[in-house]
Amino acid sequence: MEKVIHHSQEFNIRSIRLETYSCLKDARDLYKKYGFEPYDIRSNLEKYGQSFDQEFWEKKL
Repeated sequence: MEKVIHHSQEFNIRSIRLETYSCLKDARDLYKKYGFEPYDIRSNLEKYGQSFDQEFWEKKL
């Protein structure tokens, strides 16, 4: 994650966006650790026999 952020800063990218799902706790914890914040959540998706939220996260650089 640090390499991605550093690379993005070197090339004047203004933000990084990621997608995850509410059931992927480790991914969500990693994004929080590096300062990403959710900007859009699509609730109660029903797929693969499960119900979960689709989350889009962003870090402004």
